[in-house]
Amino acid sequence: MAKMTLLSMVQNILSAMDSDEVNSINDTIESQQVAEIVKETYDYLFSTIEIPDKIGFIKLEGLGDLNQPNYLKLPDNLVSITWLKYLDSKDGKYYDLDFMPQEEFVKRVLQYSGSSSDVKAVTDASSGVTYYVKRNQRPRYYTILNDKYLVTDGYNQLYDSTLQASKTFGWGEMLEPFVMEDDFIPSIDADLFPLLLSESKSTCFITIKQMANQKEEQKSRKGRVHLQYRKWRDKKERGEIFKGSNYAKP
Repeated sequence: MAKMTLLSMVQNILSAMDSDEVNSINDTIESQQVAEIVKETYDYLFSTIEIPDKIGFIKLEGLGDLNQPNYLKLPDNLVSITWLKYLDSKDGKYYDLDFMPQEEFVKRVLQYSGSSSDVKAVTDASSGVTYYVKRNQRPRYYTILNDKYLVTDGYNQLYDSTLQASKTFGWGEMLEPFVMEDDFIPSIDADLFPLLLSESKSTCFITIKQMANQKEEQKSRKGRVHLQYRKWRDKKERGEIFKGSNYAKP
């Protein structure tokens, strides 16, 4: 199957459901519903199943917040982090940032004393909780808060007042944002479109028509098997070169 635009997928699904023809995804309420289901299906499928084509170098986003100098923002389309490094301006080298589960991270930073001259009090904006981080050394550990922020155990104020996005360097999986436009083409290989179309069509039949479509469900199962084979094949070819903490956004 060739790659398809969002409009062509919506038209295909509407035709299968014996619904009205449309020239735009916004022509009818039903076409809008179908387009939204395609988007939700895309987001679900390709954020829960690793796609080798989407794995590569990543950078985080800086906040520039002096009240939260040890915070970085996760890109909205980030699916997972395999490994992450941060540049130490002291010697110009990248060093590993090791992932810690939230509870372990909290226990670590609670060991820092507020009376020490080498720490800074940080108040998390969402919870109001105050804790201490090292302010004269490179970050060594990080955790994820609110599925939105990467928080480290320290930063070096001699070089930067806050963590810098330009100094992050990582490897992970990014998912291209889904755009609700007629001519939008999802950035996936052509052989994955049958899976996206079948999953979307099956969901539309159940959600909109209140009935199952056995044929599309069978196609969907075959598509998932094919995708898992691609995942296995790619890992075998890579030889699992890149290993490390594998943070995945839930």
